[in-house]
Amino acid sequence: MSRKALSYLAICTVIAVVAAIWAVHQEWSRWDSNQYGTKLFPELASKLDDVARVRLRHGNTTITLDRTAKGWAVHEADDYPAHANAIQELLYALSESRRLEPKTQEAKKYAKLELDDPTQPKSKAKRIDVFDKNGNTLASLILGKDNILLQTISDGGAYVRLPGQKQTWLASGNLVAGDDFKDWLDNPIMNVPRQRIARAVLIHPNGDRMVVVKSPKDPGKFILEGMASDEKLISQYYPSDIVRVFEKFEIDQAQRADKVKFPPKATIKGAYHTIEGMTINFELTMIDGKGWMRFDSITTDGTPSAGLEADRKAIEANTKGWAFLLPEYESIHLKKTRAETVEKVKPQS
Repeated sequence: MSRKALSYLAICTVIAVVAAIWAVHQEWSRWDSNQYGTKLFPELASKLDDVARVRLRHGNTTITLDRTAKGWAVHEADDYPAHANAIQELLYALSESRRLEPKTQEAKKYAKLELDDPTQPKSKAKRIDVFDKNGNTLASLILGKDNILLQTISDGGAYVRLPGQKQTWLASGNLVAGDDFKDWLDNPIMNVPRQRIARAVLIHPNGDRMVVVKSPKDPGKFILEGMASDEKLISQYYPSDIVRVFEKFEIDQAQRADKVKFPPKATIKGAYHTIEGMTINFELTMIDGKGWMRFDSITTDGTPSAGLEADRKAIEANTKGWAFLLPEYESIHLKKTRAETVEKVKPQS
């Protein structure tokens, strides 16, 4: 590069630096420097025990978390138990979050920081409101995008805006607020590792009976029972996909079982048997293309060990009287018929 070009580059660099400094000066001149390092909600830490409700809003979704006599619950899921640790972590982060750096005050720039109106369909912003039992607001915040640098080198950081205020901020703290119900439900609702499954049976309304069992040649693998010599699986992973359904079993939504209809002609019946003698009986139906599951019973054979009985009671407590919306990656395997699972072997020419 010539000396003239280098000089030109140096001048451009100086101009860019001066422009950046001026922009920052202009932005910082608009705010009260006494706010630097102050807590967003200075009184919240002393009122955490008074929190009775946390409301999260994002687009058309509202998630309401209520503190009940039995613990935290998700209001829109008929008060199914909520992930208490996640709520406590969010409240603690809100109570400790501090202003680190002022950002834009221009509304047209809010979307870049994901701090625009959270109720708009395309907005990525989230609004968090915290209330006491009398409905008084203890904290209210619009949460934007994470700051990647602070997430890497410290305890977190994100862009925020207080409702009704123009000033946006880079704030400290691990401010995490999922915008799906599954983020706040007490997941997983059970964990039955595939190694414990001895046999899984699915009976479809059309009469298909799908039975997955441990391979007699390799107990670590599973096979589809009753396959003819001229048949093969369309996907070799089908048996494993079936037996792992209840492994760290998470749900997307919950409703009282009597609110979800399971018509006999559109319902799959299933039973999973563990090697210790526990049987998980359930039904699955598809509503608007989404799988809903309810559990008939959780039983054990003979006299179960104390550990197995405790396991059975825990699963029953989490599932009895409820219907659950499954993630698509789980229901897609359970709903497959034999025609969708098995194909004829093409004769070699």
